[in-house]
Amino acid sequence: MFCAFLDVTTAMADAPYVHTFTGFTFPPKVGPFTQVKVTPFNEAHSDIEVDYNNNPYTAHLSVYVYPAHDPLQKHYEQCKADVLQVHPDAKLLEEKPITLEKGGTKFDGFSALYSFRGKFVASKEQDLLSRLIVFRRGDYYALYRISYAADDKATAEKQIDDFIQQLDWPAGDGSAPPAK
Repeated sequence: MFCAFLDVTTAMADAPYVHTFTGFTFPPKVGPFTQVKVTPFNEAHSDIEVDYNNNPYTAHLSVYVYPAHDPLQKHYEQCKADVLQVHPDAKLLEEKPITLEKGGTKFDGFSALYSFRGKFVASKEQDLLSRLIVFRRGDYYALYRISYAADDKATAEKQIDDFIQQLDWPAGDGSAPPAK
């Protein structure tokens, strides 16, 4: 997930991006969020990041889908450590286990919310919130990283929750690859 970029594919306004390894489909728009780029982290494109911005721009949402190698709890702890490596001044405000239902299947995951000061939206220094959400779906992780202005918390969190609910996941539990 935190590898060097191989290439960046600019989002196409009318075509969804399909992650062929899992069947995850990323539409050009999800609610007020517009896809801005797709970044593969390896040649096979099994490890990807899909970025969205809302309009007006107060939140940036990245969805990562990549092969799972560790139990979910262990990976979640590593992801939290990665946040603190990038933002050493970040304060953990809350963390909790969460359950997401997609296509009749329940997926257990973890969520952490951080606060820190930084530049965001027009490069002005401000209070920011950053949410980390991670699930394991079969042999892949689905990770959401969302950053948004603290002064837009109520609106941003509603839009983010709606995005997570509206983004379709492939059918099934992810234990077998999707039909091609």
